[in-house]
Amino acid sequence: MLFFAHSKLYCVVTFSMLFVLLFYVEYVNKLRFTYKFYRAYVVLLIPFCLLYMFVGGLPILTYAIDKTINLTLGPIPFESFFYLMSVLLTSVYLFEVLKSKA
Repeated sequence: MLFFAHSKLYCVVTFSMLFVLLFYVEYVNKLRFTYKFYRAYVVLLIPFCLLYMFVGGLPILTYAIDKTINLTLGPIPFESFFYLMSVLLTSVYLFEVLKSKA
């Protein structure tokens, strides 16, 4: 996706951040928890979609079309699913690191 949408700012930031996080967690990190992460991501997609469709219908949340890929699922931009993945991965990683230190 970085190759296809290299001129879109939101896309570049989202996918590069996710790429770096996934690479670090899968290959550099010693803790193994990704099966928990993928399960949590699949479960959280349902409330994410429901809440995003509600909030996306309000006039307070808008996206600059020239900064995103023109691919959406209802009001949800394609990149937002991967943004959710990177935020969730960061949260689960920090939780696992703190849990291993305790």
